[in-house]
Amino acid sequence: MEARVSHNLEEVQWKDSYSVGVSEIDIQHMQLFSLANKVIKAMETNAEVKEVGLILDELFEYIEMHFSTEEAYTSVCNNFEEHKRAHVKFISSIQMLVQQYLSGDVNTLPSLLDFLISWLKDHIMGTDQKAFTWLRENNLLWCFLSLTWWVSPTRFFVKKNSAILLSSSYCIYFIYLSFLYFLRE
Repeated sequence: MEARVSHNLEEVQWKDSYSVGVSEIDIQHMQLFSLANKVIKAMETNAEVKEVGLILDELFEYIEMHFSTEEAYTSVCNNFEEHKRAHVKFISSIQMLVQQYLSGDVNTLPSLLDFLISWLKDHIMGTDQKAFTWLRENNLLWCFLSLTWWVSPTRFFVKKNSAILLSSSYCIYFIYLSFLYFLRE
């Protein structure tokens, strides 16, 4: 019989104040909250470690895809390297906590969820909002308005480990739009 853990954690709710003003990113942030809530529900129903592990895998894959999308948008920001380092550090921390949990330390799950939810809220309200405000203030956000349309059909074919394709598409498209933007100046 597998170990189980039961703790009471409050589900995370989306607030309008979390919005960065870009629907693609906001929708992804909402989905991250939804996946965190899925883990909370599994924990509340005393799901087996294996079942929770599958949800954590889904969450982790979505986080990687989201960071790739977000970094494509923010790659021109003045604090891009710092933003990317925050993503790398977060992934490293989450991986460590997930490994502890999957190795049998079921009491790690509440800490993992608390860290995940706190970090996401803080990151969205701080780093992400600053980055998207900077893009708007520097008239660069318009470049991405049609980006979703251009890349979305590709999204149906994106699987684990192919986010690089999507990121590359964003970069090529952004270079093209940046070129057009600077020509009209």
